[in-house]
Amino acid sequence: MGMSVTISAATEQDAEQIFKLQYLCFQSEAALYGNYRIDPLVQSLDSVRSEVAGDCVFVARLGDEVVGSVRGHITEDGAASIARLCVHPRLQGHGIGARL
Repeated sequence: MGMSVTISAATEQDAEQIFKLQYLCFQSEAALYGNYRIDPLVQSLDSVRSEVAGDCVFVARLGDEVVGSVRGHITEDGAASIARLCVHPRLQGHGIGARL
């Protein structure tokens, strides 16, 4: 591959890649439960854009490609909750999720 994965805060320009990655990554969970109407698969692109703008969102990049993302919220007391952690299926098992 020759490139290393970098982690950074998501930008508005990342929203579409995050949206597509999320759809790809949650297919296996939907198949497991036999339910393709789970939240990550029915979320709109506008909703992802809103989360990127207002929440704590980080992405993992391999070059220009977003290969992982995680979203969460930080409370007033500094605690964080993690939501929608996903890593591209071809890169799972390489520690990207743990880094995110």
